[in-house]
Amino acid sequence: MHSSPISCVIIVNDRIGNRTHERSALTNTVKRLCIICFLLMGILPTAVLGQSRLGIDISDSAGNVDWAQVRDAGQKSFVFIKATSGLLNDQKANLDANVAAIFRDAPELQVGAYHFAYPNFSVEHTGVAEASHFLSIATSYIGPGYLPPVLDIENAETGTIWNPSQHMSAEELVQWIKDWAGRVEAQTYVIPIIYTGNAYCQFLNGATNAHDLTRYPLWIWTHPSTPTGDAGYILPWSTWTFQQYKIDNDGATCLGVPGAVDLDSFNGDSNALLALKIHPGTVKFTGAGGGAIQPPINDQFQMQISSPGSQQVIIQASDELATWTDVATVGITNGTGIFTDTNTSAHTKRFYRAKP
Repeated sequence: MHSSPISCVIIVNDRIGNRTHERSALTNTVKRLCIICFLLMGILPTAVLGQSRLGIDISDSAGNVDWAQVRDAGQKSFVFIKATSGLLNDQKANLDANVAAIFRDAPELQVGAYHFAYPNFSVEHTGVAEASHFLSIATSYIGPGYLPPVLDIENAETGTIWNPSQHMSAEELVQWIKDWAGRVEAQTYVIPIIYTGNAYCQFLNGATNAHDLTRYPLWIWTHPSTPTGDAGYILPWSTWTFQQYKIDNDGATCLGVPGAVDLDSFNGDSNALLALKIHPGTVKFTGAGGGAIQPPINDQFQMQISSPGSQQVIIQASDELATWTDVATVGITNGTGIFTDTNTSAHTKRFYRAKP
């Protein structure tokens, strides 16, 4: 549900001059080179009806928002802000201004960005293309301290009209969603949230590949409803994470917001909402280019370090897992950097991790 800090330990050699590589798993099976990942923190949002946290979602039609009033008088805990629509436009100026104002006036509010999808609106509107457009605007807001990004799947009934279910099969739309989400996750290492309604749940659940969507948290719109109301038909999902229970057309208002606003609830308590945030220190080790980690060549061992939102990652090494020494500071650019050890055969065993 959310990205968690991970400490990675890698065994490089089993003895000097021996190119045998071990695989250590939690079962202590010893085979070839691999990563042992210890999940240090992983708390899923819990479904506790009656403890729902309340929030809002807005676009640039919300006007000049008083975020301190939204937090206090409005009693809101989170907000999602529109970043992009298909490949048609972006709301970067509004997104930037509101996030800056929230950090200044109401830093307790949890913030995330969302993309309004136009699947197959034209041949250019692929899932990957729309994800790339979204990332070009919202990447700064997909990192430690922010809520996961959101993909909005619904009919566009105002502005540029578009009804995806009339132009795509259920299988095609599921694949489009997976393409978008996959692109975002590949670039940010964050699993996005899917926003949609009951009718689209029914449409999507008709696809043979519908279950693939359940790895993404569900934000379901049920308006007009109540914060803990029955979410209705949500298959293929078994539960919801956010619910949009009232919109501006239903008369939704929030103190501090002069314009259009939608009202939302989170299916969990405050600790679960904090746990859903993207956490600092998330580190992933892969081979160069994101592939499998390869054995050393000519005493040189290399791996890619992925840590979205970080500027650098300190790599530590150990020969016996008892004492750890800083061996490199890897600069992170666009979420990734390269670590190289040029003298692996000097050690009987070599372990690596990101500095806690």
